[in-house]
Amino acid sequence: MNIRHAYASAAADHGWHVFPLTPNAKTPLRGFTAWEKHATTNRDLIARCWGANPFNIGIACGPSGLVVVDLDRPKPGAAPPEAFYEPGVTDGADALALLCERAGQPLPFDTFTVRTRNGGTHLYFTAPIGPALGNTAGRLGWLIDTRANGGYVVAPGSRVPTAGETGEYEVTNATAPAELPGWLAARLTDKPPVRVSTATPKGDQATRYAWRALHGETERLFSAGPGTRNSTLNQAAFALGQLIGTGLLPRHLVESALHEAAETIGLPRARSRHHHPFRPDRRSPPATPGRTMTNTPAERATALLSTLNADQVLTAMHAQPWDTPVPLVARGTLPAFPAHALPAWAGEFTAALAEETQTPVDLAGCIVLAALSTAAGGRALVNVRGSWCEPVNLFVVVAMPPGSRKSPVFRAIVAPLQAAEKALQEHVRPLITEAELARKVAQESADKAARVAASARGDSAGDALAEATSAALVVDGITVPAEPRLIADDITPEAAASLLAEQGGRLAVLSAEGGIFATLAGRYSGVANLDLFLKGHAGDLLIVDRRSRRERVDHAALTLGLAVQPDIVTEIASSPGFRGKGLLGRILYSLPTSNVGYRLIDPPAVPEQVAAEYAASLGRLVTEMYGWQDPARLVLSPEAADLFRAQRERTEPRLRPDAGDLAHISDWAAKFDGAVARIAGLLHLAAHIGDGWRKPIAADTMTAAIALGEYFTAHALATFDAMGQDPGVEAARTVHAWLTKARPEHFTRRDAHRALQRKFKKAVDLDPAFDLLEQSGWIRREPDPTTSRGNPSPRYAVHPDLHRSA
Repeated sequence: MNIRHAYASAAADHGWHVFPLTPNAKTPLRGFTAWEKHATTNRDLIARCWGANPFNIGIACGPSGLVVVDLDRPKPGAAPPEAFYEPGVTDGADALALLCERAGQPLPFDTFTVRTRNGGTHLYFTAPIGPALGNTAGRLGWLIDTRANGGYVVAPGSRVPTAGETGEYEVTNATAPAELPGWLAARLTDKPPVRVSTATPKGDQATRYAWRALHGETERLFSAGPGTRNSTLNQAAFALGQLIGTGLLPRHLVESALHEAAETIGLPRARSRHHHPFRPDRRSPPATPGRTMTNTPAERATALLSTLNADQVLTAMHAQPWDTPVPLVARGTLPAFPAHALPAWAGEFTAALAEETQTPVDLAGCIVLAALSTAAGGRALVNVRGSWCEPVNLFVVVAMPPGSRKSPVFRAIVAPLQAAEKALQEHVRPLITEAELARKVAQESADKAARVAASARGDSAGDALAEATSAALVVDGITVPAEPRLIADDITPEAAASLLAEQGGRLAVLSAEGGIFATLAGRYSGVANLDLFLKGHAGDLLIVDRRSRRERVDHAALTLGLAVQPDIVTEIASSPGFRGKGLLGRILYSLPTSNVGYRLIDPPAVPEQVAAEYAASLGRLVTEMYGWQDPARLVLSPEAADLFRAQRERTEPRLRPDAGDLAHISDWAAKFDGAVARIAGLLHLAAHIGDGWRKPIAADTMTAAIALGEYFTAHALATFDAMGQDPGVEAARTVHAWLTKARPEHFTRRDAHRALQRKFKKAVDLDPAFDLLEQSGWIRREPDPTTSRGNPSPRYAVHPDLHRSA
């Protein structure tokens, strides 16, 4: 793959639509005039275009959902205008900085950035929701242009050599594009002075324009009073004649409309023909004596055009051929959870529970992994190589819509952990009672010794003080065991830190809801507190300050297992610090497809033997691992080490910022191989309960862990896509799916709302989806009906690809 092919592919992986530019130039390839329509993200087309050709790369900003701010450098001898004539302002970047300073806004440079051929800068931003932005030149300030709908930029990897310039377009900041700052969007949205366009409208726009013109002149004629009708008729004929000359109106329709209107208002037949500049196709019937109309002039004009079928005539006249629509980027089918990768007792229970509850196997499989992490997390390490060790605790989040039976699945999987926790508590309770009593007795003795020491005088004072000190040390030496806890649910970070310290640095937060994310974001304190979860995943040092003492956990081990609604996943992306501090990059995500509506009514229950074996095995794993204070160190067999090395070799190129498919989620992907090692450790311990620490991790176990890693990678790509996606895209997909199934040639907004009202509460909620589908060429807005009173429901024509026979 050559460098330009690699860059074009990388742009497509970001969802940016690319097209070829002339080699060593910035202009579209000769003959490639409809570049915005034909720009693509199709990897096969990209390979054919750039695989063996030295074309430069253009990115069509509109279809790509981008707004690119172009900060240029001045030409030799150019000086800034008065508004930007300040010390230090020498180019477009300085001008933008000055704008930020004046507006009291931060510098917007933390976004995807490209250095242009002459040392200028392209700042890539995602387009804001709302009216589409166009291109501007100098509107924001000196040497500041923008490219959006109808514009393109030269992509990195291109080369445009000129004298004195490098000619290279290079990425200088590979972070994901930030959203266009609101204050900049506002300045670009404010309407500039209106410019009169001389372009002739086409298609539906032409139909609406022509109908309004014909209706307006007819209405004026109906409104004309005695003595002005002849001149009004003459003016209407002249005005509409201009539109006939440009091809916007058919001659016969104009002749019929003016002739009928003239006779209706009482102009003699001969006079109306004298003032009519067109030869009628037919003789109009004589005016009916005494014919009067009680409607308003507008209603009379509407009724007249309706009798002439003006709508149909104009629609047929201006019908435009359909272009090839732009595909809506589909998420594609995500892989199902490979339950076979789990140890037999866990995999069989996972599959059986999914069958009984009629839920995707992903839900049970992911929570079972979290259960294994609860049992073994903090009690074992995988020694990958040298000093590289991975703890075996995981953060797992499954996203499913309401009504997906998350809670029953969760309860069934977690029940053995709760039973094991209770058994541990019952075992420790007598020890707690004994220690508390011993401490109470020792405390009383220490208090008595302290009183004696306080009253002692002379030679006995030294001995009394020694006795009191010894008694106090006895008290401190008596440790009351903490009541064992494996699981917490809705808990604050502060309480979780204290509880984790009490439990020797090990704890699991398991929940069928996502409230913990709101808590982390500062629901109670107003300040995000992520340190515990960041340190608890990495196994870092945790220090907990209490009122009476400070507690130290050398290697904190926290497990997170959540089943949440999909909206939670998209919301956490906007929570302050969640991605920037690395929390989102530590989570293994699953986005299974809901099977609600396709479930069996009476599915088979989990076999008793399968359920019993799962409960016994998980409980035994908890019991065996609970007593490990120093983590067991697991090693890889030579075969497993070879497999893991090959896995890492496959991962590394995928992180390349110029061509890697994981580059845009590098914060997650950089931890991917470590997650595979953690999963391998859990699978090994679950397969060898009681003696896993004696055996190396086998090749088969590593193969299973790699399969699970690929599963989570596919779901992570979809998750991060959903986090940054315009909600209008998903809405457009929903409407597109309905059109594909219903196959209407035409539909109204009301029709769509009736069919999709469960997903769109209000009819107007469909408008963003309609706008995107219209921009993509799947539907076309038709003129509003002329005979309807009130506000008619907008009507759309559908692309033939969606309604023609299958």
